[in-house]
Amino acid sequence: MKNLLYIISLSIILLHPAYAKSKHSCPDKKQVCIISHKKSSQKYNLIAVNNTPYIASFHLDIEVDNMRSTKTLPMEFKLKGHTKYTVTQLKIKNHRKKSSFNILYGWMHGDMKTKKNNFAYRLPYKHKTSHHVGQGFNTEDTHSGFNKYAIDWNMPIGTPIYAARSGYVIELKEDSNSTGKTKEFLNMANYIKILHKDGSFAIYAHLKQNGVVVTKNQHVSKGTLIGYSGNTGYSTGPHLHFHVAKPYFDKNKMTELTIPFQFTNCKSQTPFIPKKGKKYQSC
Repeated sequence: MKNLLYIISLSIILLHPAYAKSKHSCPDKKQVCIISHKKSSQKYNLIAVNNTPYIASFHLDIEVDNMRSTKTLPMEFKLKGHTKYTVTQLKIKNHRKKSSFNILYGWMHGDMKTKKNNFAYRLPYKHKTSHHVGQGFNTEDTHSGFNKYAIDWNMPIGTPIYAARSGYVIELKEDSNSTGKTKEFLNMANYIKILHKDGSFAIYAHLKQNGVVVTKNQHVSKGTLIGYSGNTGYSTGPHLHFHVAKPYFDKNKMTELTIPFQFTNCKSQTPFIPKKGKKYQSC
């Protein structure tokens, strides 16, 4: 669920072949990337490429020797799906000297500029059923830091899970059957990631093995069955973890920064935030 920083080195004297051959396409079959294109003997354009249908957020920095960027760096920007954009241009200061540059970037689907809104999410389980909140916002357990806006509902393995908001399935994992109470199990949780219209995305995590019933790139409407709860990954017991987040750059990697969200249900059409220990009915 996290994208590491990509580092691309390029020497003007010995041009990296992957970029020498490619003007406007990503190398190694990548769908999203930043590439360099030689504009002239002293100029290089840096082009962001997004060949996916979904918005992507980038963080870009460059290490240069005898070169300068026409725009201030580091910089963050977003790029719509199926779009290419010249981010900046690098110019050689003194053509008599050796010049080189390193492109450092990270990216993630979603809009890093999205803000909290008043959208009312649907509780992500079956109508007329209820579940207790095992952990709420900003707790001393695992909902802290970047992950502080999240809700855990205690529920038996195999409980049907429904989309809390419409969007596109951009990532999923369902092959894990591992669970444990230590952080070495963090990347072993099965999950579904759904991108929303405003550029935020929701994570439904700890699903059971082979418990996903949607496919990547599928559009799902609010209330659609998407999978079944489980107890995979870093977990102390069967539950559904849910959070809404946006891309965020931290310590040389793109990560998820959770943002506040709220629900409505049968008993309250006024949006609310579920509290630990309380039980809420979906309808």
